[in-house]
This record gives sequence, C-alpha cells and structure tokens, in this order.
Amino acid sequence: MPKILAIVAILSTVLIGILLLLSSRAASPFVSTEPEKGTITAPGSKVTDSTASGGSSVKFGIGNIWGQGNPAPPSVTVLNQISLNEVSVMQSFAYDTTNKVWIFAQVMGSTHFNKSAAQHALDGDITLTKVSATGQILGAMYLNGFGHGVSIGVEPVGSATYVWTESNAHLSSGSTNAFGTRVARFAWVNGGVLTPTSSSVATYAVHPGSTSVLPIVDASKNRITIQYNNASEGGFHWSIHALDKFKSRNFTPLVTVARPSELNGITYQGAAWLNDQTILSLHGNAYGTNNPPPGNTTIFEVNATNSTVTRRVSVTVAPTMVYREPEGLSEINGNVCSGFASGVVGARKQSVFCQVGL
Repeated sequence: MPKILAIVAILSTVLIGILLLLSSRAASPFVSTEPEKGTITAPGSKVTDSTASGGSSVKFGIGNIWGQGNPAPPSVTVLNQISLNEVSVMQSFAYDTTNKVWIFAQVMGSTHFNKSAAQHALDGDITLTKVSATGQILGAMYLNGFGHGVSIGVEPVGSATYVWTESNAHLSSGSTNAFGTRVARFAWVNGGVLTPTSSSVATYAVHPGSTSVLPIVDASKNRITIQYNNASEGGFHWSIHALDKFKSRNFTPLVTVARPSELNGITYQGAAWLNDQTILSLHGNAYGTNNPPPGNTTIFEVNATNSTVTRRVSVTVAPTMVYREPEGLSEINGNVCSGFASGVVGARKQSVFCQVGL
C-alpha cells in the first residue's frame, strides 16, 4: 500500500506540473507573445540566448498578436480626453519617465502674437503644453518658426526636462503647413518664448537639403531617430543615431532605412523607435464619411535592416470617441502608446492609450 500511495503522489505531481506548464507562458527576453486570434506569417526560429540553460531559445515568428478587428491588449487609457493649452488637435506627445510629466505639441492658436491659427501654421509656430502624470496642465511654451510639431521627444537631465523638436520651419510651395528642416534641443522653461536662433536653443543640421526633419527620442537607450524627406535620396527615410554622439554633432548614423513605398500616400501621424532593427509608423485619419468607426488607424512595423513592413496592426481602441484622429506614437518603458484627438472643432480633447500602464 505505501508503494501504491507513493506512485499516486508522483503521478499527481507530474499531472499538476503539466497543467501548470500548459496554462503558463515561460518568460524569455527573446520570446514574443504568440497570436491567439491572429495568424503566424513567419515560422519560429532558434536564436542565441545567453540567459537560457542551453545557450539558445525559440523566437516566435511574426504574427498579428491583436487579432483581426481587435485593439492591442491589454489596452489601457493613460490620459482620457484632456484639454491642453490650445483648443486644436495635438500633433504629438512625449513622456519624461524621470520627472513624470507629459509634453504635448500643437499648432499655435489665434490667441497668441496677433496671428490667426492659419498664419501660425504657415509660419511653423508651435505651442507646447506640460501636463502632469494625471492630466493636469502645468505650463506652456511657445515656439515661433519651428515647424508643425509632428514629432517631439524628451530627455530628462536630473530634475530638468529637455525637449527635442523639429526647427527652422520651411513652407513648401502650395502647402498650408510649415515643417522643420533641422532638429532642436532646449530646456523646458514655463512661459518661455523661443525662436530657432534663441541662445537657449541648440539646433542640429543633420540632413542638409531635407524637409520634414523630425526627432524620435529614446534617451533611456541613448537613441535618436531622425525622419527626413530628401528628394535626392528618393523620399522619406529614417536614420538611427547614438544620442550622445548626435549631441556632439557626429551625425554618422547607425542605420539608415527608406520608408517603405507602401506607406506613401497614407496619412502619416508619427513614429517610434523600438530597437535598431524595428521602427513603428502610425498612419490614419479622423472619422468621416469614407472612414467610419472603428476607423483606419494602423501601426506598421518596419524592419530597419531591409525597409519592409513586417506587421500591420489596426488600432481600434476607444471607437466611440467623436472625431477620433490618431496623433502621435511613442514607446514608453517598453509600451507602445498612441495618441488620439477627439471632440468638436474649437474644443478638441486629447487621449493617450498604451498596451500596458506606465
């Protein structure tokens, strides 16, 4: 009888172990979540993994982990339809993870410097709003002649927040919006009014002769990615740089990648650097007759080594918002966060949704 009881105990232990294994997901720095409602478009592969006991592990193939028609889980509302300094839509956002503040960019409104909102857009004037981690407005800055605010970045330096923006705005023929030809870096100063030639502004002519020069910053990983449009190079590109070398004006890129041609003609709304092999590009439009809910907002995953789209994700979070235009993309603490403008003309609200809370 004791032997039978011992065998039963062993079998029970094995069975429990199998059930736990089947119901869990082993953690590995090289393993991506496998799709449950989507489809695998590339097989798994063996990769070197120094943290694994055998020196290697399995990397799952590319798949739409969200599933068709579903938002990215777990999608959480980080900021829900907040007001900013201007009543227009935001253009982009960034989060200072050290000082726990958000910075939002908008085209400057008609209440500043005796200009109409349309003239501010022509001149490339931007309003920045600083917001607390819970959505309260903490201050504003005003940038004259910088661009459209399509992409901004932040770099914490102790208790100070340094902001990266496009700068030296240029208005192309026939356009109603000016965009930057350089990038700029400056410290946040509440109420500050700057131009690209202000003494507190450092500008970087990283791609001479280019337009739509935009910074994408991940200071925690010492990276700055520059999006630019240069006709002699065939259009839009991203160049990835070490941030410390970039600030020293060493503009030699680690990687340069052409934006995939299939993204041309699709409304661009922002990008995020994920790693030196991957860039995420956000595209889409506000709701309208030809774009009913849940809308056409899509994040494209771009392979920076060969300029191909490796994944497309439909972002359908908060489908009941009025207007709902995608505005800005950011990678924050490993989480992909997208911004949306909502509400009516003259009273736009701004929201940020992330896969995982900050």
